[in-house]
Amino acid sequence: MNNKIKLIPLLATLLACAAHSAVYVDLRVSHQSLDGTPAIGDIGAKISEDLPDAAVSLAIGTHLTPRISAELRFTDLGNLSVDKVSSTWNIFPPTGDVTLPAQRYYRYGQSTRLYTFALPVKLFEKDRMSITVAPLLQLEHSTITIDDLYLNVQTATLLPQPPVRFLETDRTKVRPGAELSLGYQVTDKVKLSLNYSYSSLHAYDVHLLGAGLALEF
Repeated sequence: MNNKIKLIPLLATLLACAAHSAVYVDLRVSHQSLDGTPAIGDIGAKISEDLPDAAVSLAIGTHLTPRISAELRFTDLGNLSVDKVSSTWNIFPPTGDVTLPAQRYYRYGQSTRLYTFALPVKLFEKDRMSITVAPLLQLEHSTITIDDLYLNVQTATLLPQPPVRFLETDRTKVRPGAELSLGYQVTDKVKLSLNYSYSSLHAYDVHLLGAGLALEF
């Protein structure tokens, strides 16, 4: 919550600047790739994973100078899940008092959203083309879940009905990032762009390669 409060002065500054200059909105659709496997320190071995391959972002920005802008951006990185197995659990068989190792199968889920303050700086401009770089200050908000799928003891399989969720938690952290954009000014009010951004998140790194459409008001 404190990290969200820290963004309020940034929003106030952006709105104050917008009162004296043009405001634009920027919609982007990107291909998403991840480096690293999402985890929270557990020792389970990965069986399979279902990772999002697309991301959508929407920004509102204003021009501070002819070369420097400021943006507030929301990015939905989607939902991912990783099926894992752990052999560290012990259970008691129906007869006898000796514990037996049991493979426990579970699903790690994560839903992540980014709230970003960006400071795009135009490095190059010729005719209608431009190259821009931007440092990113990102508030990562993730909801993490772990669902118990089943136990496998030798040939016996025990299925919980319904699957047991034994963890659900939220995580909010401030993360750095960077972006490179190639822009083409179609008209005075319309701009197309190709963008690459990198974000270092809690459990993995995110690479976004996409296209954007910006409209100035």
